[in-house]
Amino acid sequence: MALTRQFSSDVPAENPLKDAWIELDGVRFDCKGRLSVLQMSKLASQAISDDLGDAAEAASIYKTLSLAFGKEEYARLEAHVDEHETPDETVLGILQYVNEALQEGVERITGRPTQPSSSSPDGPQGTDGLPARSISLAKGTVAVGASEAAAKKTPKPRSRPGGQVRRTG
Repeated sequence: MALTRQFSSDVPAENPLKDAWIELDGVRFDCKGRLSVLQMSKLASQAISDDLGDAAEAASIYKTLSLAFGKEEYARLEAHVDEHETPDETVLGILQYVNEALQEGVERITGRPTQPSSSSPDGPQGTDGLPARSISLAKGTVAVGASEAAAKKTPKPRSRPGGQVRRTG
């Protein structure tokens, strides 16, 4: 006797990228797109493939970012990156953040981790549970920080005589 089960595509799906965003040079870019589990698994399979050529690897970066940010937001991000000649390392940092946000989103939706937990945290967590990122072209790095809501609650450093900075609060 064969086991069968019916499924429907009409079930509303949660977006693992809900509330994920980056800030690049002071400009906010929201992850307005969505990657399905099938899309994520296909891109992950390509990423670990030994016979993946440079062109296919570059295409998978484009596909991941364009799906994550959505058509219009990705076009804004791409124009910003082109205009400011953002270093590749920064773009790869954005890709890494999107992958982390996807992983955390899938864990949130499924209620279980996608891999064994680390002994140390990734950095300060925002109120939405996702690490916030601030990216600077001048340094070409992605900085981990508190989310926008948490940042508003964080006291600002005050200068001491002699130019030293002291954290208050």
